[in-house]
Amino acid sequence: MGVIISPFISPFILGFLAPKGGFRWTYGIGVIYSSIVLVLITIFGRETLFERSIPSSVPPPQNFDAPTLLGMSGWNLSSYRTTWKEVILLPIKLVWRPHLLSVMIFEGILFGFAIGLNVTTSVLLGEKKPLGYGYTQYAIAGIYATPIISSLIGHGIAGYLNDFIAIRIIKRNQGVFEAESRLWMCYLAVLAYVAGLMLHGAAFQFKLSVTAVIFGWALRQIAVALNTVAVYAYANDCFPKYNGEVSGLMSLFRTLAAFAMSYIQIGWVKKKGALQAFGCEASIVAGLFILVVPLIQIYGKRLRARFSV
Repeated sequence: MGVIISPFISPFILGFLAPKGGFRWTYGIGVIYSSIVLVLITIFGRETLFERSIPSSVPPPQNFDAPTLLGMSGWNLSSYRTTWKEVILLPIKLVWRPHLLSVMIFEGILFGFAIGLNVTTSVLLGEKKPLGYGYTQYAIAGIYATPIISSLIGHGIAGYLNDFIAIRIIKRNQGVFEAESRLWMCYLAVLAYVAGLMLHGAAFQFKLSVTAVIFGWALRQIAVALNTVAVYAYANDCFPKYNGEVSGLMSLFRTLAAFAMSYIQIGWVKKKGALQAFGCEASIVAGLFILVVPLIQIYGKRLRARFSV
């Protein structure tokens, strides 16, 4: 949930500070916050020495330990732990698995378009009419509450719906669980995503009420939360021993797609119009969904049997 909400927290909070305090205080607050987090980690945190073979019932020591903080403990235990070669090669061994690679591309593009719209929406809301809405920075900052609230709603729905669908399918299969059952929630997510994206584009194209912008944004963020939970659950069920590596690869694909969309989206909207740009993005997401999710649900069992790690 934090990954989904985090891109909207700083525009929402610091958006009220920037008009009065300027960019120096805005960035200064970020530096102060990061410094406080670093100090807290230094005092209360521990170096990550996670080893899957150690029983979880063994509690780690809670005392402040300088050698552990500086990495000396990890160095001394390195001969008994996973080697650097294994750590580096494991993500490479995982990333090419067809059923994992396809859902990561799908999730990356869907999530990336949403992050690109995070930048585009603020620009279009602040642009003077007739291109934009001519809103003040305070108004734009307030509107950023929309994706935060909708992400929380989407995460709440996803947490319940994900388990509900899995339990129903387990009962239908007479007690047999299959990882592909996690992907049924993607159908609802893509429908909401396409609808929200088209409404968002139409609102900017035809200068509809800002309510349409807010509703489209909320609908899309709920869809992002639903899809992210479904894809993460599927990937972790396929590779239950490699949750950390799967999470890292998912973050890589989301980050690459998000930065790419931020670079191209504003120019695309200004040149071709919001409806055409967002409509093309909706078509890309829908096309990827058709190419990925149904095929994985049909052939996923065979793929897992053949390409498991």
